[in-house]
Amino acid sequence: MVVPGPERREALYITAKEAAAALGVSIPTLYAYVSRGQVRSVPGEQGRPRLYSLTDLDRLKTRRDARAGHGAVAAGLLMDYDTRPRVLILQSGCYDMLTLWPEAPLRTKLSILREVWPSKRVLNERSVIAHLPPRLEISVLIMHGERDNKMPVRQAMKLADALRARGAKVSTCYFPKLSHDLGKRAEPELRAFLRDNLLGVSSAAAS
Repeated sequence: MVVPGPERREALYITAKEAAAALGVSIPTLYAYVSRGQVRSVPGEQGRPRLYSLTDLDRLKTRRDARAGHGAVAAGLLMDYDTRPRVLILQSGCYDMLTLWPEAPLRTKLSILREVWPSKRVLNERSVIAHLPPRLEISVLIMHGERDNKMPVRQAMKLADALRARGAKVSTCYFPKLSHDLGKRAEPELRAFLRDNLLGVSSAAAS
């Protein structure tokens, strides 16, 4: 879950051909995203073809990944390129694919193999920690079950350490008796975090 902060001006734009390749779609499909307001475009300099927002393209791809079942990883990757989020909630996620692969349960390894070949390059590309910026001004809640048999709780602990080292305000909830699906047990901690952080964001935006 991501709660956005104030809008900021974008600086990076790429060509239509590059944008379509980044999304893995045709150029007409790219134009359809633009017409629906999902990707911004600006005129090129000196009459050149239009350019397309790299941030919007990355955000669109991340949302597609989230719908495919990678919500925690997708939300974490937002921190690499989108400076607007101010509150982030992560649950039972994988944040360092390189260290996960050797210790992952067989079921998790099979799930990864169905998507990609786990070379070091590919695993690094999909790792949240490997793509964190040097500094982060963000409040993060990380929740994980200590009996998680899909994603070891060490993943959450490692991410928490990495975020704190970059200046993020991190809250952690490790549930000793819970596994991968935290269910309603996590709701009290979730509500408390949102109350303490979301209200502060809303008040700042209104002032």
